[in-house]
Amino acid sequence: AWTILRTGGVLSGKDALSCGLISDEVDGDLRAAAILTAKAMAEHGFERINSEPIEAPADLPEVDLGHLSTAVDAVMRKAILEGLAKGLEEGLKFESQCFGEVCGLEDMRIGMETFMTNGPRSKAKFVNK
Repeated sequence: AWTILRTGGVLSGKDALSCGLISDEVDGDLRAAAILTAKAMAEHGFERINSEPIEAPADLPEVDLGHLSTAVDAVMRKAILEGLAKGLEEGLKFESQCFGEVCGLEDMRIGMETFMTNGPRSKAKFVNK
């Protein structure tokens, strides 16, 4: 998931299922499947999200960021690593603070301007600040 978060990459449903990011793939009527899932959860319960701190490595593996901003990636790495150690409630607050930090970066302005002018997946000329 770290690579996906840091690069904006995508997974197929099959790949997401195989690595545990989703619990089921729906082929057919999504609404009907959602109703069945909700009924089963109401009847049998469901696994809750772990709200305790999670042990994290000292650093994340290097990923090929390509043209993406290293400044944004540095804040993302901090949000992931420090957020895991805080538990769910404090980690979500910390993630919000990190988002605010990203919003103050020059690269955020450049990225948004590039997106609005040229559309999604356009390569921005980041200054990594």
